[in-house]
Amino acid sequence: MGSRSPLQQQRRVFIRLIGGSIILASAGLLAGRHFIVEDDELQRAKEEKLGANSDPRLALIEKASLAPSSHNLQPWLIDLRGPADIILLRVDPERLLPVADPHARETLISLGCFLELLSMAAQAGGFRCEIIEFPEGNAPQITPVAPVIAQIRITPATTTEPLLPEPLLAMLEQRRTNRLPYDTQRTIPDDILASLLDAGSVHGIQADGTVNPALLQKLNPLAENAWQTEMSNSETVLESLKLTRVGKKEIEYHRDGIAVSGFLPEMAATFGLFPRDRVPEPDSTFMRSMITTGKEQGQTAAGWIWLYSQGNSHAQQIAAGRAYVRLQLAAAQSHIAMQPMSFLLSEAPAMQPHQKDLYDNTELNSDQHRLQMLVRIGYADPVAASPRRRLSDFILE
Repeated sequence: MGSRSPLQQQRRVFIRLIGGSIILASAGLLAGRHFIVEDDELQRAKEEKLGANSDPRLALIEKASLAPSSHNLQPWLIDLRGPADIILLRVDPERLLPVADPHARETLISLGCFLELLSMAAQAGGFRCEIIEFPEGNAPQITPVAPVIAQIRITPATTTEPLLPEPLLAMLEQRRTNRLPYDTQRTIPDDILASLLDAGSVHGIQADGTVNPALLQKLNPLAENAWQTEMSNSETVLESLKLTRVGKKEIEYHRDGIAVSGFLPEMAATFGLFPRDRVPEPDSTFMRSMITTGKEQGQTAAGWIWLYSQGNSHAQQIAAGRAYVRLQLAAAQSHIAMQPMSFLLSEAPAMQPHQKDLYDNTELNSDQHRLQMLVRIGYADPVAASPRRRLSDFILE
């Protein structure tokens, strides 16, 4: 090969520098789009209108909007155009994931997380929260229509029927998805694992898990190998890159997706070295770094928790989200780091062999059970909260 030009050499240096700092969410590499944000004047007008609104539902919705979601897409639309005691939860058709989540299973899990936090916030605020799922009888599909996922009636609690406290809600601001490598020198006590499993076994969803070293030796490499399979799917990788927000300006503009900040990645994006419009070469430093990141995540898991249901209906998928957010709040309460590794549960044909191994190792029968969530747990340094959209971005009035 001939000698490289100075520009080529600069590109290689930048890629090496940023390679170790790029972390994409491995809750599954999910498809996505760049989303259009309304012009500033209209945005400010909507915010001022909401700010002047004394509607008590807004405070509840604001807490619920801190729910975790696949790729931080926040796929909820909140319709307040009906009666004053009703909230309609719709799925935003612009925030479905047609490639990586073609049946909207992970989208419904995300909406289940939103519903559970809304219910918990209502209870903490002295309101009763009556939820009717799929009142129109339809399920989310990839169409321009925003179907109603749930109708929620919010009414004040009576003095004769006092509400029980929701202690887990106090951990809402501390809830995080932590994608860092976990501390391999710290083990999770059995009693903490038991408390987490108890928190996640609700709404008809069963939580199980392990911190057994012998089983970790099977599950950790399985996650590593599945991640490498995921990274070989160029279409999925590309759509995930399109959801990556690099630098303060992009993060503030979109307020969703995968946030990456810091001098080196921002400089690399400026020079076109952090691609979002093409898949890097498989042997590039970028891709090798991504594979290494996923392997480190799998290798450092101090334990695993999985949520499963008896069947795979839309209602059970929503229930899985409701169970998962309670599990994550309980993890925050015990100072346990947690990260979904849902790429292992995707419908991609290439993932089927890994899923068979997963069902075998968790002793579940795939004909009777459906794994809805798989998360790694451990101890890690704290991470910042993911960006969140403004209320005016997703409330319909």
